[in-house]
Amino acid sequence: MAFVGTSHVHTPDYLAVTRSMPWLKVVGIAEPDPDTIGLIYDLPPLFDRQEDLPDHDVAVVLTDADSHDRVCAGLTAPAVFIEKPLAVSHNRAQHISRLLTQRGIDTETGFFLRHSAAFNALCGACNNAQMGTARFARFSFSHPGFLDGWLQKWPAHISRTRMGGGAFADLAIHLVDAATCIFGPLTAGSCQLDTSASTRLGFDTSFDTQGQATLTSHEGCLIHVWASAEAPSVNLRIEVFWEGGEVLLNDGCVTRKYRAANPEVVHDGEMPTPADGFRAALEGFRNRSERITNVEEAVSANALMEALLKTASKLS
Repeated sequence: MAFVGTSHVHTPDYLAVTRSMPWLKVVGIAEPDPDTIGLIYDLPPLFDRQEDLPDHDVAVVLTDADSHDRVCAGLTAPAVFIEKPLAVSHNRAQHISRLLTQRGIDTETGFFLRHSAAFNALCGACNNAQMGTARFARFSFSHPGFLDGWLQKWPAHISRTRMGGGAFADLAIHLVDAATCIFGPLTAGSCQLDTSASTRLGFDTSFDTQGQATLTSHEGCLIHVWASAEAPSVNLRIEVFWEGGEVLLNDGCVTRKYRAANPEVVHDGEMPTPADGFRAALEGFRNRSERITNVEEAVSANALMEALLKTASKLS
């Protein structure tokens, strides 16, 4: 395995995952712009250019999203894990998708909820004829990154041009992808963004620390999304209200309730994390003979987030 870039905030966690897998060997990191190398300890061998990396079976692309198309053009590995967002625009995401597909590269993206037991239990609970039609859903994802100061240490994440959005987009794109898994194709509605924390702390006021948005499913379900990087704690919560009841994921616990009945615990486990998603993706590369790409879903998430950001107004 080789890493291309260290700009993504999850780089240390992903390196730690590889060290826990004895069948994996990291042959090096290519980092032409080493602005985050100082945040990472016990580094594998460093290379200035990705073409100088030793031969490898899997490439892990953790550069900023603005450079993903250039990096993907130079990939030689038969499998790639590429962090979200796929690109800073829908058009560039489509270009990357075509490039990876034409080369027959097995591709996984950083939508870690897809690989989590808790989210898959939620999807299973929703896929029940007794529930009827979904009427409304709330998706929320938060962490205290801006309040605690660790998010500011990762320059790419506080630059809209480098990652295609602020903290809201970074978190909400996971929720958009999760909603697509449950409801199928979605239509973007409206978006409101808050820049208060970045203003208070002296950052570019275009950096959006939190926000909310609405989308709709083809069946008419209204979906509300809220994400924040200035919340008091880490929390993931998904609520889906159906004609026949409701389904709730709160961190790692999933419950289902039919009308007036008491809630039933469907799954009780750990909160999904990006590191766990990365581990599952690597196990997938190792164990599956068929292609496991979800790159088209990544393109869809890019398109929806771009459409939402185009409608954005200031959150009062």
